[in-house]
Amino acid sequence: MASGPTSNDESTEVLPIGELIRAERARSGLSYRDLAGKAESAGYSVKFQYLNDLANAGPKSWPKQPDTFRGLAAALQLPVRDIVLSYAVSLGLDIGGTESRLSAGLPESIDSIAPEVTDALLALIRTLAEHPDSRSSAGKTDELGLAADSSKNRGKALEASIAELGEGTQEPRRKG
Repeated sequence: MASGPTSNDESTEVLPIGELIRAERARSGLSYRDLAGKAESAGYSVKFQYLNDLANAGPKSWPKQPDTFRGLAAALQLPVRDIVLSYAVSLGLDIGGTESRLSAGLPESIDSIAPEVTDALLALIRTLAEHPDSRSSAGKTDELGLAADSSKNRGKALEASIAELGEGTQEPRRKG
C-alpha cells in the first residue's frame, strides 16, 4: 500500500485525507484545479476549493454524498476504501485494525485459490500466530520449510484430484 493511506515507514498507520492530498500534489506536481479536473474527468464533481480546504484544514464533517469519496479517489488515484479510511482518521475516528503486513502482501488473485487450500493456509497461519516460538524465525527455518512443502504437496494433490475429475469421459449431448 505504498501509494495508499499509509506512511512511508512500512507501518499500517492511515494518513489523514489532507496529507494524502498534499502527498499527491507533491508527487504529481498537479494543482488543486488539476486534481479537481481528474475527478471531473471520471464523472465526479469535486471543487478545487474543497481540495484546498481538505489539504489545509481537514474535513469538518462526513461528506453528504458518497460520490465525494469516489471523486477524491479518482483525483488521488487511490481506492475508495483508502479515501474513506483517511477521511475517518481526519475526523478522529478510531478505525482499529488496519491491514496487516501479511494481508497487504497478498496478490489480488488470492480469492481464486480453492477453498480447501485457503483453509489449509489459514490453519497454518493460525498455528504459527498462536505458537510463541513462531514469532522469531531463528532456528525455525527447517520447520517453516516443512510447513511450506506440506502446503505445496497438498496443493499438488488437490490439482491432481481436480484433473482426475476432468478426465472422465463425457458423451456429447445429442439433439433429438
